[in-house]
Amino acid sequence: MKNIFTIPPDIAFVEALAERVWKNTGGDSAKLSDHLILLPTRRSCRALREAFLKVINQPAALLPRMQPLGDIDEEELYFSVDP
Repeated sequence: MKNIFTIPPDIAFVEALAERVWKNTGGDSAKLSDHLILLPTRRSCRALREAFLKVINQPAALLPRMQPLGDIDEEELYFSVDP
């Protein structure tokens, strides 16, 4: 499976992930927006965004969609309706 890869535990996760996804796009920043990356927290999404900005080293780029899995936004709970 070419869309799944592992990152060894002794490597910085977000930097390695950003580099690999960037290489998979062939260095085309427009293709980055085709990706969806699921991460454990919003904090990891922010860290990955910063890693992409370092790896890409371009003035502008469309970044991949990054979705946190484990964080619950308290504002979303506030607006939810109880059944």
